Amino acid sequence: MTYHAATAAAGRNQPPTAAAQPKSASHTEFLTVPMLRELAAAAETRFPGVRVTIDVKENYRNMNDVLKDYPQLTEFALEATRRAGLTASTKPIRGGTDGSKLTLRGLPCPNIFTGGQNFHSKLEFNSRRHLEKTVETLVHLVQIFAERSA
Repeated sequence: MTYHAATAAAGRNQPPTAAAQPKSASHTEFLTVPMLRELAAAAETRFPGVRVTIDVKENYRNMNDVLKDYPQLTEFALEATRRAGLTASTKPIRGGTDGSKLTLRGLPCPNIFTGGQNFHSKLEFNSRRHLEKTVETLVHLVQIFAERSA
């Protein structure tokens, strides 16, 4: 954390001490609501007169909640990737992608690669070769759906 509302409110614009942080939190762990509430309570205790309010709103849900019921979609995408001569793999991604929004509205659609690199950075790019492989993969994906529905 680079800014801590309780220390700033108390007139000390400095990072919190370890005592105010949950013991199990690290930079790679997701802060859960109970952890946030624990931090809020610790700040209120440490700095009398400071009030911390936690308001949690769902931003997006995990699209795997729906996709687990449609394993063939991921299988088809992996097969299309292999047919395009690429090494097929899966990995979880974070973020409210178009695919997650559509999936949770009733149109299951796992994300597939676009060939892009360094997403959301100053160095984000895509190459012509990667775009061509993306198109090739999509053509194979359509072929697979046609083969399996026949």
